Amino acid sequence: MFKAADARTFSTAYIVECGNVPIGRLSVEYHAIHYDDIQLSSAGQATGVPADRERKYVLTSTTRIVLYNPQGIMVSPSTQRKRYENYPALLNIQMMVNDPQGELVDLQLIDYFPKTLNTQVQTSGTAGSSSGVVQSSSISNTVGSSTSETNSFSVSAGLFGEAFTMSATADHSTTTTHEHSNTTGSEASRNTGMDASNSASMSIKDWGAYGLVNPISALPVWNFGQEYPWNVFQSSTTDGTTNPNNPKQVLLQVPATMLARLWDGATLYPPSQLSSYGVNFATKVQWLVTIPAGGSPEVSFTHFVNYFSASHSVESESVAEPGDPAPVRVYMDAQPTMLGSKSQSTSVSLDLGVLSLAPITTRGGAAIVGFVPNKFTTLPAPQQDGAAPRPFLAFSGGSDLLVKDTTTYPKDTPDGAGFSATAGGMTGSLSGSCSQLSFRLLFKITNTVQNYSLFFKHWKIGDTGLKMSIVINEDTTNTVVRYIDDLEAEGGSSNTTVISLRNLAYSSLDYHDYLNLGLNSIDITLSPINSSGPSRYGLRALSIEAS
Repeated sequence: MFKAADARTFSTAYIVECGNVPIGRLSVEYHAIHYDDIQLSSAGQATGVPADRERKYVLTSTTRIVLYNPQGIMVSPSTQRKRYENYPALLNIQMMVNDPQGELVDLQLIDYFPKTLNTQVQTSGTAGSSSGVVQSSSISNTVGSSTSETNSFSVSAGLFGEAFTMSATADHSTTTTHEHSNTTGSEASRNTGMDASNSASMSIKDWGAYGLVNPISALPVWNFGQEYPWNVFQSSTTDGTTNPNNPKQVLLQVPATMLARLWDGATLYPPSQLSSYGVNFATKVQWLVTIPAGGSPEVSFTHFVNYFSASHSVESESVAEPGDPAPVRVYMDAQPTMLGSKSQSTSVSLDLGVLSLAPITTRGGAAIVGFVPNKFTTLPAPQQDGAAPRPFLAFSGGSDLLVKDTTTYPKDTPDGAGFSATAGGMTGSLSGSCSQLSFRLLFKITNTVQNYSLFFKHWKIGDTGLKMSIVINEDTTNTVVRYIDDLEAEGGSSNTTVISLRNLAYSSLDYHDYLNLGLNSIDITLSPINSSGPSRYGLRALSIEAS
């Protein structure tokens, strides 16, 4: 069992450490689809224009950071606490795109989450009296959670004839409500009917989340911080006094109203529940990535998590005068700790061309790549006047089959050797030290019961035939060999070669299955049958079809 979106998804996870202590897990997921941009190139366009060779992708990145507070594991009752130390208070999450060669010219932000999520503070109060007979008071506080309390007392007295009567009633009610709801979703679809969607959700009770975007790099940065019982964003001033129990932390100037939430004269209250036990936050960003003509489809991102811990303690159990601030000291790290993993880097390298490949459909379609000049993403070029051959790259129209040149060209490759493209198809020339040419097919299969076949429309050019060696999914023990000895339009087979990739007819001697669920590769190597002379090869198209 798998999800439909898994075919175009890459995910990884890291154990993150603070110093030498594992404190959480960072999970990263990337999803990519090819984007066919059919918008007009200008508002006044009235004619068709030649297709460019750039490719565009919708790339979605979802990051989840889970951190726990080791001290929050113990939930059994304890004696009166005088301090709470080193709990999570502020997280800064950001990412960087690694583009050392400057090939990624356009990273356009589509959307990101969260933008702003914070707790709401609402305070209201009423007090009144009526001839000393009816008194009522009401108070309401809402900071992430809500608490309302109402007290009422009424007295009535009267004289009825000879009797004196009096009645009194007292009512007290307390209502506490905790509620948070946060839902987000995104959907991307392409004109062939394939779609992908995912969502990220989290609980942010008593914390706030603020996102901002660098307008130059189009990369978002998120700050997650505690807002109740004390607000880390509003308490960033310090006089430099260090925490005697942790010299990395400095004393913060916290407003008296916030300190009053930590101390009631008898009890030191803990931080928020998320700080006490741990946090689980998610971020999501979506870009439109443009790879220029001839550019590499590989892109690399590095993820950073900067962590601030905090502590608070009571210095004495009483105040000098009524109304004086609570005797509580709040400390926070002066500098963040960059959370990392010793076992692996938090950098992720993605080949968007491979990641975005759609699975080959079984509904009567075929993945076809035609090797004519306007169908190449990177047009091939042979060795010429000292210029090295240019490896080709081509995709099928449905973005479900990728073909790329994998030839290792020697330094002394003679002029004319390599691949070239004409209106009649692609030509491969082998001569001298360049005695082999190779290319690779990449595609994805999500079906276990359908048969598939590989078709070539190809021929030899000249007198020398060619040997074609086919290795499927790097299984060299089952190498398939075919010989190409027909010129174009001769041989009675329409210059077509068929390779069965899967035949599930169990009663047949030809039962076999070379394919895997997910990504598959086919490596093809061409060499002359007569190794002593040059040879040339023509390829017009190839396809993979369900049968």
